[in-house]
Amino acid sequence: MGSTSTITTTVTEGATTVTVTLTTTSVAYDINIINVPASITRTTAEISLNPTFKIFNNGPLSQDCTLKFWVVDPNLQTVYSKERTVFTPAYAETDVTESFSFQASSDGNYRIYSEILTQYTPHPSAQQQFTVTTSYPPVFPTPKPTQYALVVHVVDLFGMNAPDLTVKIVRVSDGKLMATLTTDASGLTDMVKLPKGQYSVDVYKDDVLQLQTLITLTEDTTTRIQIGIPVVLTFTRFLIILLIAIILILLYMMKKKKVI
Repeated sequence: MGSTSTITTTVTEGATTVTVTLTTTSVAYDINIINVPASITRTTAEISLNPTFKIFNNGPLSQDCTLKFWVVDPNLQTVYSKERTVFTPAYAETDVTESFSFQASSDGNYRIYSEILTQYTPHPSAQQQFTVTTSYPPVFPTPKPTQYALVVHVVDLFGMNAPDLTVKIVRVSDGKLMATLTTDASGLTDMVKLPKGQYSVDVYKDDVLQLQTLITLTEDTTTRIQIGIPVVLTFTRFLIILLIAIILILLYMMKKKKVI
């Protein structure tokens, strides 16, 4: 509502007295807030609003007014505020739409307040409440790549199981060392689980590389690798090799005599 004030002034000049009465009427405002959702579900700390302030000028004067609005969080802390000048025609409604964002530190009931700053109090005001809740997006676990079992079986020059050798498994795509293994008495390494891919299998004896071979792992595999040196040489095998060597030499000598 507006208000009316009357100022009466008496002026006397000589024998004449004149009384002047001045009546002024202030602008009467009403205000309302619309386009504020009752609830907001957020996935980040930032809240965006787009309210409309409806200002009603109920008086006979068209003039500027100051609109102030602010947002209060559940802890009664002001998280956003602004003032702006609005021209209001006489006996008319003016819609003022504002878009703004603020950081919401907690869930709960928030309020947006507005008022018209006039020289008279209480100021015309309005408020709207809205509720903020947080919705966290579902987190789906990243599936682990399928892994396959790999066992390396190393044999020596004579096909004998080769124990106590070092076997290194290196991923070809990036050169990453995936495993360092040791062969047991059966020439077998422990099983290692590896994703599908291409690998280099490097066999060492006494830190000296004996053989390097590439494999493509697409299923559970036991890969057999034969190196070019004798690793296990038993006494019986030594005698057999020696006997074969002697026989070969004798055959060679007998053949040579026949030729002569």
